[in-house]
Amino acid sequence: MTKILAVVLITISAFAQDQPKPKVRECRANLSRWLPLFRDAYGSPACNSDSLACPFAAGLRTLSTHELLDIPPQAEACIFADRHRKGYAWVATRAENVIVMRAGYFFRDADLVDDYIRWEDRQRGIVNPAPEDNEPDTVARR
Repeated sequence: MTKILAVVLITISAFAQDQPKPKVRECRANLSRWLPLFRDAYGSPACNSDSLACPFAAGLRTLSTHELLDIPPQAEACIFADRHRKGYAWVATRAENVIVMRAGYFFRDADLVDDYIRWEDRQRGIVNPAPEDNEPDTVARR
């Protein structure tokens, strides 16, 4: 599951590239919307344990994964645009956590973890041994 989480976070950071610099007013408006959303969700009983309910807790369930993917790069851009305000990094981290939780639960529930691990190993250049051939040889031996 940790491997899955790392790949999702790398994907998220790729979205952060080439973002236009936001205006401070825009950043603060987003922050005032994001902070209560994530505070309420992470403060809810759904997030007190490892539960599928957490990434869909009150407030979060209204956000699609596509919308969640937009938050980290926007929040990270605001860190540099609005240097006198805190909370942007916290929001970015919380949005990434929700995305990772949703993806992890999806892989587990769809029984795709092993498929993902094999794909990841291929990307890393790790060659898994071929499955053993338990079929009898059809070529006569001398």
